[in-house]
Amino acid sequence: MSHSLRYFATLSVMAAALTLSTGCSSKITSGEIRANPSPELYSTAETYEELRNDTAQVNDWNIRSLRDDWTRLWLMDRGSRLTVYPSP
Repeated sequence: MSHSLRYFATLSVMAAALTLSTGCSSKITSGEIRANPSPELYSTAETYEELRNDTAQVNDWNIRSLRDDWTRLWLMDRGSRLTVYPSP
């Protein structure tokens, strides 16, 4: 066995032993799991970040639509240019 192969094998065994010896250091109890079995979900299908992203998209859409409605209300939008002839 070459020196580098022995070194890699020893290092791998030590890393595996260290990983297996630590185990789970979390102190989560079964009562905490029963109290909130899905802590990452904010609603039945979304996390809190997904909800915030959806809300931001809806607010952006609503504000842009409001600007369009405002220009149509004051007749400030340009008319259609589908034909070169003016319509009566």
